[in-house]
Amino acid sequence: MVKIIYSVMAAAILVLCALLFNLLNTPGTESAVPPQVEPKYHIQLITQNAPNQFWAAFKKGSQRAGEDLGVYVELVDIAGHDTDTMVQTVEKAIYANVDAVALQATDVDKTGEVFMRARKENMKVLTFENDNFLVPNTSTVGSNSFNIGLEAGKMAVEVCGGKGRAVVLINDATNQNKSLKLQGLMEAFSSYPDMEIAQTRTLNAGVFEVDKVVNDILLAGDDINVIICTDEQSTPGVAQVLVDANKVRDIAVIGYGAMEQTLNYIDRGVIYGTVCPDAEEIGYKTVSQLYNALNGSEIGEKLYTDIYTITQGNVKDFLKTDSKKQ
Repeated sequence: MVKIIYSVMAAAILVLCALLFNLLNTPGTESAVPPQVEPKYHIQLITQNAPNQFWAAFKKGSQRAGEDLGVYVELVDIAGHDTDTMVQTVEKAIYANVDAVALQATDVDKTGEVFMRARKENMKVLTFENDNFLVPNTSTVGSNSFNIGLEAGKMAVEVCGGKGRAVVLINDATNQNKSLKLQGLMEAFSSYPDMEIAQTRTLNAGVFEVDKVVNDILLAGDDINVIICTDEQSTPGVAQVLVDANKVRDIAVIGYGAMEQTLNYIDRGVIYGTVCPDAEEIGYKTVSQLYNALNGSEIGEKLYTDIYTITQGNVKDFLKTDSKKQ
């Protein structure tokens, strides 16, 4: 009796094994663990580890493009805007046989030289969000600094009713492209003879530097009506100084970027509005442009991406806290 039971069990096991074998080898049937697909290209993006909205959105867009296009997108964070560190990172990419690399240039000469070496190894290169330093023979993706200044100027005119004195704060890291932003601001002011840029102040990113510069502006007593910020990090700092000095009703703020602090200040009426690059689009199109180049397509010298403005009228659409409630 025991032998019969063992025989039946053995037969059942053989039948089960046969069924599994046929199932796994039937054409068109996926196995439980699909085979790993090797990405067609390895694209490296040199990014910043700064905790701001631009880089978070840029990284999100680039990763989404990688998934859509079936390429491996590697994000390499470096600290600050040090040119030598950036060059060394590109050199490592060359030695690692990366297919393409993109970065936000911090100079022309050294970046141009390392890009030339990369091209000799058949790597594709690109810069992004880079009106600052236009590297020869290198395509770029990003927003137009003139248009950023133009939109900021339009909001300044609006909040001042066409009559006012403005201070423009320029981040020292973007000193090279301040002329384009200022040209855009002046274009916006050109139809309003009572609008003027009273001062242009350069500052390093950082709360304490912002405190010092804004307090100097307040102590000077120059009858300033609006402060225009051109970088993301300093915008909420300027607003906080005005709150502490009880000057919110006297001086308007036009900001840059979409940090959550900035959006909250807009919602409360402390900041009038802000100009934002579409960082997610920049990230996506940086990857897609490199992908096109790797596939042999010609890509243009400049691909400009969208910018948008946020005021109290539409800030609810952008606030994370508001979207979580819905």
